[in-house]
Amino acid sequence: MRTVEMEALSLSAEEEDTETLSSGPALPALSWQRTALLIAAGGAVGGVLRELITLAMPTISTPTLIELPRGTLLVNVLGCVGLGLLTGLLEKRPDLPRWMRPLLGIGLLEGFTIYSGLVLEGSAMIGAGFPALAFMYGAITAFGAVFGVVLGIGLASLIHRRTVRRRPRRTGSVAATGGVSVMGADTPAEVEPHRTLSSSTPSETPEEER
Repeated sequence: MRTVEMEALSLSAEEEDTETLSSGPALPALSWQRTALLIAAGGAVGGVLRELITLAMPTISTPTLIELPRGTLLVNVLGCVGLGLLTGLLEKRPDLPRWMRPLLGIGLLEGFTIYSGLVLEGSAMIGAGFPALAFMYGAITAFGAVFGVVLGIGLASLIHRRTVRRRPRRTGSVAATGGVSVMGADTPAEVEPHRTLSSSTPSETPEEER
């Protein structure tokens, strides 16, 4: 059963681990040449992935029927989830490598999403006489993007908390609560040695009087 003292120990350990993760020397900045290469590599991979998804989910467009572009909608929402996750992790863990932001954020996720395609497809819907569908498409994309970013940030916070809790705690920690110090559960207790009496001790018998 967790007591107030045990909860205080857990919170203090998490705060110490968070301070340890956030502290330390600043990481060296990337050169502009390396940054450009990382963005180009990530953007190429993201663009290829987006095209594969849109080809796997084609949209039917005829003068009398226009479907909702599911492929574009999916990649935009997934990209926002990934962007929220990456942003949350970089905020919680400043010690992460600096190449993650240009490679994964600016490169991969920016190349994966395509909001210019949203505008082009919405304009085509309006030109074909489907303004209601175009408005619904834009509203669903906007709501999905905001929800995706919030979901990604929440996942980043959850991952960070689990990572902190799995880190080994230092032994011998003492938490003072209300002026009473409580030893941690992992602190070795001092046990007083017990004296054992030997049963084979010879007994002294008094001498008989003559």
